[in-house]
Amino acid sequence: TDIEKIITGNGQTLMAVYTIPNGYTGYVTSIYASLLKGGSNSSDICLCQVDENGVKRINTTFSLDSDAASFLELFFEVPKSISGKSDLYIEADPSAINSSISAGFDLVLIQD
Repeated sequence: TDIEKIITGNGQTLMAVYTIPNGYTGYVTSIYASLLKGGSNSSDICLCQVDENGVKRINTTFSLDSDAASFLELFFEVPKSISGKSDLYIEADPSAINSSISAGFDLVLIQD
């Protein structure tokens, strides 16, 4: 089963996915998402992490409604700490049928 694909000529995925390297701690400073109108006008967005033991945690969640706000960015005054060897990714509620969702996050890496 394919989880990620890098389309020829793109040189990268178009996914909000990152693994914190071993020996580093990641500090998430912001998360953002946008929703373009489609068949469904709302979606739940989650910043998720999977630690090195395979335990999934929902780190942050928020909702977007394309009638009210098509773009939302959350800034963390105290950055969210993510330990090394953890996977970090954004997941969107699949109920946003026929909608276009874009999302991402900003983080800083500090060597332990």
